[in-house]
Amino acid sequence: MDRQDLLRRKIDIDAEINKQQKAILKQKEAIAKKEATLRRLEEQRREIIDAMDPGGTSEAPPVGSRSSTTVIRIHRRWD
Repeated sequence: MDRQDLLRRKIDIDAEINKQQKAILKQKEAIAKKEATLRRLEEQRREIIDAMDPGGTSEAPPVGSRSSTTVIRIHRRWD
């Protein structure tokens, strides 16, 4: 490979790096939007639970708690 070939290859690699970085950035933005939606939904859920049970005695386990994870695992076994 001469110098020109190496330079062309470097330019191609730089272009691919830029493409991958842009793709990663888009994915991070999508994740951030989903996390914001999740936080909003969890807040709405808490508000509904508080309205149904102002004393807080019968709140469902939080998302991601041990019992909700167990339920997910049980369902996955039946898939």
